[in-house]
This record gives sequence, structure tokens and C-alpha cells, in this order.
Amino acid sequence: MVAIAHLAHQKGWKFRYYLKTLPKWLKDTPTGNFAKAIELGMQYEEILHADYDEYIKNLEVSEGEIIIPQGGAANIAKEGIEKLSQEILKWKKLSGVETFYVATPSGTGTTAFFLAQTLQSTATVLTTPLVSDAIYLKEQWSRLEKKNDYLPKIIETKKKYNFAKPDYDFLKIWQELQNSGLEFDLIYAPKMWLALIENQFIDANLLYIHSGGISGNSSQLQRYELKNS
Repeated sequence: MVAIAHLAHQKGWKFRYYLKTLPKWLKDTPTGNFAKAIELGMQYEEILHADYDEYIKNLEVSEGEIIIPQGGAANIAKEGIEKLSQEILKWKKLSGVETFYVATPSGTGTTAFFLAQTLQSTATVLTTPLVSDAIYLKEQWSRLEKKNDYLPKIIETKKKYNFAKPDYDFLKIWQELQNSGLEFDLIYAPKMWLALIENQFIDANLLYIHSGGISGNSSQLQRYELKNS
């Protein structure tokens, strides 16, 4: 959301964001990414969770407009991921690393899928499903491209977690990472790091793709405070 808001602001485009019902506290006092996106000119419309998919499916697109699916789950994402893969290959050459894993958490799994497709045998792409499960990810991948010779390796955590819901396991691993000098986002990164540790891939050469951004941490930390109050 905030990335698209920045781009639209820079280009002078209108950006309308269709989102599921907001919590009252955030709507009353915008903070974090939501506040920044509004500041950049984003307009938004709330849709009931049960009606969201059908509503989006029936949106009419006028000339000069484009719909970007939730999570970027579309083939239009491939070009950007190909550029990311080129950056990874450049890093590989400069660092002298031969064997390594690429890890990135999955919402719709689009980033992980196209990374695996473009890197192919150069590296093993690791991911963990945040929104649902492995079955959901594979269904999403089957809709992106028919050719799927190279797929990410899905690793799971022992415990099941609800997407974007504050959990003290997430907060703990996030704080440990931050204490080591690395700040990650609080929604995507924690489960990926827990999965890496539980599956013991953390001892291998690892390139982590930071896909969440840290500008939303302030509002997520506020959710933890509300939960604890």
C-alpha cells in the first residue's frame, strides 16, 4: 500500500485502495503505513471481509486505469522479480558465495514463485505461508504460470499462526533480531525466521529478502500495546 502510494505521488497518479474493514482505533487515529499513504494522497474504500473478493472481481477498469491484485498475485510482478534476481546474481558474483538459500516469506507467494523461476538451479528459494498453508500457496502458483519446473521449498512452523495477528512469539524473535542490529517488519519476517530456525536452515549460507518494510512497525507495536492493556 505505502509503496504504491509513494509511486503514485511521485508520478502524479490517483491511487484508490480497496481494503477490508479497518479497526476503529486506526481509522480514528491513523498511524504507520496507513497514515503515510493518506499523507501521500491515497484514497481508500473499506469493504466487508466477506464481500471483498467478489467486490474486487467486479470492479470496472476505465481507460488509463490498472488494478493491482492484493499481494501482487499476478504475472505483472514477474518483470520486477527478474530485476531482483539479477541483483542477487550480482551479489553472488561479488561475494564469492557458491551455494546459498534465498528466503522470503509468502502472502500470496508471488515473490517466492518468480524468484524460484528466475534463479532456477542457482539457489534454493525457501518460503513459509503466512496467510494460509502450503496447499494455498501451491494453488496460487498454479494460477501464475503453467511452466513451473522450479518451485520454492515450503517450510512450516510447528505452531499455527493467524496472519497479521499480534503474537508474542513474533515479538520475541523480532526483538532478538533487532538486538543483533537488524530491524525487520513485524508481520512478515517473524514467522519466516521462526521457520528457518525450526528447520535448521539458519546454518546454511542465507540471503534473506526483506519484503515487509519497517515503516509499519509503529502501528503494529501499538497493536501489541493494546493487546497487553
